[in-house]
Amino acid sequence: MKYFILFILLLLTYHRTTNAEVVINEIHYNSEPNNALNEFIELHNTGNEPVDISGWFFSDGISYQFDEGTIINANDFLVVSENPARLEIALGANAVGPFSGSLSSSGEKVELKR
Repeated sequence: MKYFILFILLLLTYHRTTNAEVVINEIHYNSEPNNALNEFIELHNTGNEPVDISGWFFSDGISYQFDEGTIINANDFLVVSENPARLEIALGANAVGPFSGSLSSSGEKVELKR
């Protein structure tokens, strides 16, 4: 029985480490000057497998839906920007977008859905 429990715990541990999870890693909003158009949300795939986020969308805070074939590789990042070209000039970051709406510090909810 002891070995069976150990086996189950090892199996659960392995299952947890192979699952991918996409999290909102960073939110950059309201930078100076306010008209800089460099707001962004950074997503992180914390797992060991690529995640296809085709069709996923932000339902609160901003409006954006990911194109078909959008993949976040294992332990990689994806940036969603209000103006990808401006963000690349200002911060040197590649991004998808643009999103509509705006981010604020007023405690609004930002939600990513499948």
